[in-house]
Amino acid sequence: MKVGLLGLSFFNRFKYDIDPVRGVVTLRENGLVEQCLIRGGRSEPQWRSEYGQVAARRRVIEARLAQTARGDGRTRRRLEAALEEVDRQLAVLDDEADAARVPFRWRDVD
Repeated sequence: MKVGLLGLSFFNRFKYDIDPVRGVVTLRENGLVEQCLIRGGRSEPQWRSEYGQVAARRRVIEARLAQTARGDGRTRRRLEAALEEVDRQLAVLDDEADAARVPFRWRDVD
C-alpha cells in the first residue's frame, strides 16, 4: 500500500481533534494503555462486544441445527460446518486476547 491505514487499535490510544478547514488531526495520548484499560488496541467494551457477537452467531446456528430434521443431511452438514467456522473464529479471538493479556472477565458473555 502506498498509504498507511490507521484503525481503532491506533486511535483508541489517543484523544483526537479534527480541524476539517485546515485538514489537521491533533492527537493527544489518553493514558488508557498505561492504565491497562486498552488491551490489544481494544477497550473492555470492544472485547466484550466481539466475544458477544461470536457467541450470538453460535447460538443462532445451534438453534437452527436443533430445528433441522435429522433426515435433512445437507442442511445439517452446512450448519455443522458453520459451527466449526464460528469455533475457529473464537479460537483466533482467544489467541489474540491471550497475546494481548486480556483479562478473562473482559471475555465473559452475559
